[in-house]
Amino acid sequence: MPHRDDHHDSRGPQTGAQLSAADDILAICADAIISMDASHCITRFNRGAEEIFGYTDEEALGQGIEMLIPERFRSPHHAQVEAFGRGAVVARRMGERGQIWGVRKSGEEFPAEASISHTNTGGNVMYTVVLRDVTERARLYAEAQAAINARDDVLAVVSHDLGNPLASIRLGATVLLRSLEDEELKRHAENIRTAVDQMQRLIQDLLEVKRIESGFVSLEKDRISVARLLSRAMRANGDITQDRQLSLCNTGCEPDVFVYSDPERLGQVFSNLIGNAVKFTPPGGVIEIGAAPSGSTVVFVVRDNGSGIPAEHLPHVFDRFWQARRTGRHGVGLGLAIVKGIVEAHGGNVWVESESGAGSTFRFQLPVIG
Repeated sequence: MPHRDDHHDSRGPQTGAQLSAADDILAICADAIISMDASHCITRFNRGAEEIFGYTDEEALGQGIEMLIPERFRSPHHAQVEAFGRGAVVARRMGERGQIWGVRKSGEEFPAEASISHTNTGGNVMYTVVLRDVTERARLYAEAQAAINARDDVLAVVSHDLGNPLASIRLGATVLLRSLEDEELKRHAENIRTAVDQMQRLIQDLLEVKRIESGFVSLEKDRISVARLLSRAMRANGDITQDRQLSLCNTGCEPDVFVYSDPERLGQVFSNLIGNAVKFTPPGGVIEIGAAPSGSTVVFVVRDNGSGIPAEHLPHVFDRFWQARRTGRHGVGLGLAIVKGIVEAHGGNVWVESESGAGSTFRFQLPVIG
């Protein structure tokens, strides 16, 4: 008897029952599993294929695969499959050059994702395609994109059409503050100016989040000492902590430690982290900033002894708008999302350690340069 070089399977030969069970699983799979021979005639058409394409297996078996492909794609599809069958790669994803489309029995076209494999037994090529209908996913994606575009349109209107009126209102409130003598009227004018400042900061935060999501965070990097960054943060945030009767302390960093960064952007990171600490630290509390080398990186720290963050909330602190959902009292929750975006644009990462009643420690890590 001639020797036959079978493929060795360390699990041992499969029994008829095992092969039957595998066939049963493929038959009921929700994805379409379609096999075809070298002539591109369908030899397997499972239940998932029936549900997706609308044909029964009796209608599909023996028919050309072209019946499942929109007419405009049939010619290139045939050539691509033939080339794949001659190649050394036995399996790959389809659609690398564009979206995959199928056509149902009703004539309706639909978007899909698919992979194809081939086997060659005794010179006979057999192809198997696993296909998934992604119509719903495509619909949801289109709706999400439409929502993003609508949001961007609103932001454009807000930033452009509200910017000038807000600037005029702030200027008018400032002039009133200088000319008014009545303390109650001065207090009202100051409240107007404060409200305008809050609105302008919100607009800038919304625009910043849009830029981060789009991957267009502009950085003007330079070699700058960590000690200088900490000193700048102290100067920029001293007034806000003093107004809230909080102590802002700089624990410093080793000398001659430098990072390649955008100092203005890192100043924004410190302002957002310190501002966040101010919101949740009662009068008399302490906020510390500092940094320390750690291998090829430097780790910056902003620590407070405020109310802390419950463990179940920690995974969400850098989510957009999370703060507003959580409390409804301390802004709209964009500050920490902006921190994350700026730090990651520098090639770093940011994280938080906290527990209820024990304060919070925010750390962000950047590469060190010599």
